[in-house]
Amino acid sequence: MKDIIEIFEINKGFAHMGELKAKGIHTRRIAQVLKEGIIERIKPGLYKFVDYPWDEHEGFADVCNTHKNAVICLLSSA
Repeated sequence: MKDIIEIFEINKGFAHMGELKAKGIHTRRIAQVLKEGIIERIKPGLYKFVDYPWDEHEGFADVCNTHKNAVICLLSSA
């Protein structure tokens, strides 16, 4: 499992299915860590490491990783 966690740490808590497969991680292992609650599916093909040291803006990271053209403006509108 250490190999899976390293991939997520390198990618700041996120990983795409293609990245995991490229590193030799079989889909059965991905399904197993998903079932165990170690990672969660953000959208098809995109996963998030649950125990990554997230801050209070975790939801913004989810949006930006899910929708590449998304613009977050809540923090800049004071």
